[in-house]
Amino acid sequence: MKVSGIEGSKKKLPATEKKVVKEKQYKLNISSMQGVQGGKVDRGAINKHLRARSSALQKCYVAVARKNPNVKGKLVLQIKIDLAGRATARVVEDETGDARLGKCIVDKIRQWPFPKPEGKPVEFKIPFVFRAL
Repeated sequence: MKVSGIEGSKKKLPATEKKVVKEKQYKLNISSMQGVQGGKVDRGAINKHLRARSSALQKCYVAVARKNPNVKGKLVLQIKIDLAGRATARVVEDETGDARLGKCIVDKIRQWPFPKPEGKPVEFKIPFVFRAL
């Protein structure tokens, strides 16, 4: 005799009772600009600009963490903003254990217009810290 939902000694869960897998949450902290050189720029405006776009950086972290769950740590970028507000960026320190994270973040930053510096281009470092909750 067969009983619905039971085959031999294995019990099948009805579709409404499937396990819910809680996805890991990831946190990004953006520190203030360091070692500013070149023209004049409003540091608060740059920091606010980066924080306003932090969701795009967070998406980079989540995408890389899905492939490498151990990715975490500090990433420091050197960012240069030209007089038109275009940015170039490069990784100068990477303790995350996965170069894909730095590449994704550099690619995002290069796409964004930044507040324009006065006088000449401005260059600075900015640390990002990534961790899983």
